[in-house]
Amino acid sequence: MTDLDNGPAAHALAWLETLTDDPAMLPCGTSHRSVPAAEAIARVWPLRHRLGISRVADLTPLDVVGIPVFSVTRPNARTGQITLCQGKGNAPDEALASALFEALERHCGSLARPVLTAAPAELRARGRSHLGADDLGLAELPDDQPLEWIQGRDSGDGSAVLVPAAEVIFPYTAPPGCLRPVRPSTTGLASGATLSEAVLHALYEVVERDATSRYLHGGPGRLVPLDTITGPAESELLLKYAKAEIDTVVVDLTHTTVLPTFAVFLSDPGAHQAHLAVSGFGAHPNAGVALRRALTEAAQARATAIQGSREDLDRVADVYRADPAAQRSAFLHRALRARAEGVTDFRTLPDPPPRSTRAALRHVAAALEAGGYDRVVHTDLTIAELGLPVAHVVVPGMVDSVVEPLRSHRVAHQPVQA
Repeated sequence: MTDLDNGPAAHALAWLETLTDDPAMLPCGTSHRSVPAAEAIARVWPLRHRLGISRVADLTPLDVVGIPVFSVTRPNARTGQITLCQGKGNAPDEALASALFEALERHCGSLARPVLTAAPAELRARGRSHLGADDLGLAELPDDQPLEWIQGRDSGDGSAVLVPAAEVIFPYTAPPGCLRPVRPSTTGLASGATLSEAVLHALYEVVERDATSRYLHGGPGRLVPLDTITGPAESELLLKYAKAEIDTVVVDLTHTTVLPTFAVFLSDPGAHQAHLAVSGFGAHPNAGVALRRALTEAAQARATAIQGSREDLDRVADVYRADPAAQRSAFLHRALRARAEGVTDFRTLPDPPPRSTRAALRHVAAALEAGGYDRVVHTDLTIAELGLPVAHVVVPGMVDSVVEPLRSHRVAHQPVQA
């Protein structure tokens, strides 16, 4: 076992103590946040040069839809990261805040450093708590193969838990002689006005990625008739798509996971461009917020495809070359498949008002426990000089199997209760 350095000072606060700062949550379009978007922008804007941001672009005019999408450019981002960060929202300030804070998250996530190098067998021999193969959705984790580890905290009691560095740091390259057990990604990385708010929003993303990757690998989903979606904010977004003559399918994944979760698929038959057949996803305790996240993420995906400058678009190069008619057929098949599996009246889904950070975390914790997930591990990635909280979260048993198909989802889910 080799200590790479002494690591950061041990986190002095156990889980519940991180919740002492408990501001009320405000409705902010695609989220509930403790500060409005304009204030969030004011906090991060002075740091833009330290985050490597050289350019901010409003992508909204590139598309006929008119849903706000912004992009920020970090030309010197670490090798392995894309240089563009996107943000979306119901209003321009929400989209700009989203893009800026994604840049913050990627910056902090890339600078985290391992505190320890050890094989799992060594950790057990020393009585060090750590995440194992089952926690990470892996078939195995070799006992005698050294890994780099970063320190996290068990959200139940605040105790230290070692997490594979590859799970937290992005981008990540294992040094010679060390195993990289998982494909690194930004899943579970989020920011907030407080550490607890960052953890809360990271949890939403983990739930979303787990549910949607199940669905995209053939799992069940139910069709949501658009005429049952009557909330003003969601209706306004749907109207923008309708006016642009873009067909929209909303698939409900709520019954497969622990929070209201939706997948949105768009088809633009008049464009005759396969790469504009995009999707968006969202999860949140409030069904309206979850759907708005999915609807605006789909708009972000369209703007990203139109802009065409993200380095990772090569992953979907085959989509750009696809037959538009085949893409249209796949879109219609997805709608038929969802209808065959059931129909959800959107008005029957949970729609709780904004709550405090503490209340929201307790709600999510109870939902996770009801679904069979008894543990959450978070890592504080906040850079003190920046002063803006960033966290990474792992929920053992929940995985993003789109990023890493070799990872398996562990437990059966319980339906969400209103």
